[in-house]
Amino acid sequence: MLYFTASWCGPCRAFTPRLVQLYSTQDGRHPVEVVLVSRDSDERSAAAYRSHQPWLSLPSQGRERADDLADLCGIRSIPRLVVFDARTGTVLSENAVQSAADYFKFGAGEF
Repeated sequence: MLYFTASWCGPCRAFTPRLVQLYSTQDGRHPVEVVLVSRDSDERSAAAYRSHQPWLSLPSQGRERADDLADLCGIRSIPRLVVFDARTGTVLSENAVQSAADYFKFGAGEF
């Protein structure tokens, strides 16, 4: 999954801990990896926000790459969670934020 997020985004700050919780409950049968694509404009904010997330992150020097990924994925707002099949590269969900939010609302407490 590519997780487009930023420290300045209120909905992102609300959703990120829920995604961390969901990520940490993986049982290994269907492993999922998340890659953070920061939309922060300064490295200090991005690094502080990234430090609370257990997954991979696009390097901060990759701002141009982050912009290219955002364009490729049609990102117009955040938070955004794009799910890919790692074997085929097929996009399974263009925005799985709502699916994850539904999990917490109905499966693990109110989001």
